[in-house]
Amino acid sequence: RLMRELAQRRYLQGGQPANGYALGSRLLELSYAARPTNLFNSLVQEMEWLRDVTEETVSLHVRSGEQRVCVCEIQSTQSVRRVVPVGLIVPLHFGATGMVLLAGASAPFVQGYIRRLNLDATAEQRMHEQIRLIRERGWAIAEDAWIAGLAGLAAPVREGDTVVASLVVSGPTFRWNCERMRRSVDDLLAAARRGSARLSGRPAERNPAMPDALASAI
Repeated sequence: RLMRELAQRRYLQGGQPANGYALGSRLLELSYAARPTNLFNSLVQEMEWLRDVTEETVSLHVRSGEQRVCVCEIQSTQSVRRVVPVGLIVPLHFGATGMVLLAGASAPFVQGYIRRLNLDATAEQRMHEQIRLIRERGWAIAEDAWIAGLAGLAAPVREGDTVVASLVVSGPTFRWNCERMRRSVDDLLAAARRGSARLSGRPAERNPAMPDALASAI
């Protein structure tokens, strides 16, 4: 009974074997909130700026094994908007968000992950090509990928040379469509680049929404 209650509160999640449990997303959420790292401090300002320039929801996701977990969200102020709950867990190959994290993983991990999906040869080749393209251009885009009516534009956040998070702008496809997303690629990449630089302790370009004095203090 206690374990079922902990699972309802996301401290545990059902696992294998039957009636087994694993650590839940709430613990990951708490661990990130308590981490002695600059992940949130480096990205929140950029997330708020992205929300303002795109008018859509901005979220931050990290990889946990073969899944992605939302660890921060700045909601759109639009009356109809995408909501990404903190703690949301989704497989890596669902949408642009997870594909950015998958593309940033090691080659052996990617090979094993795709093999375990049991795709046919054509679908497997298509996924490898998608990962290659994401690595090449540095961003991913998806429309109606796993939830009809939703679209996302994602870019990697790096600490040094390691991809540590996926920065995502998402919204309803009637407004946030491929044409609109492609016009916002430069803004997303600039925000991810500035956040990555601060996270890695490197000088970063100035955020146009941030006063010089504040930028130098972060």
